[in-house]
Amino acid sequence: MSRARFWTEDKIAKASRLWNSGVVSEKIAAEFGVSRGSLSGIAAHYREHFPLRTKPKYTLPVSLKVEPAPILSVVPKPKRLKSFVGDRWVDRVPYTTISGAVVSLPRVSILNGKEA
Repeated sequence: MSRARFWTEDKIAKASRLWNSGVVSEKIAAEFGVSRGSLSGIAAHYREHFPLRTKPKYTLPVSLKVEPAPILSVVPKPKRLKSFVGDRWVDRVPYTTISGAVVSLPRVSILNGKEA
């Protein structure tokens, strides 16, 4: 039992004319009573009759005005504070926590039990 071929040369030619005149594929498919996927398959198979459609590229307007680079001010390093801990003076340095609070912590001068 053979199935009749739906897309005959006449239907392909008519669909090609509609395609080239700019009709959207949903309307062409509805006119022939087929799915849009069926029409897309025919368009891919007969690419010489159905050229690729490109979407228009929308671009934002480009301004040629160049803004000057911001002037960065030099912030001096905060001076170290000293405090007496145990039997010696310890340098303290400011430290910013994750929450943004600035606290003063002792500078670590001893690594692995040896003074650095």
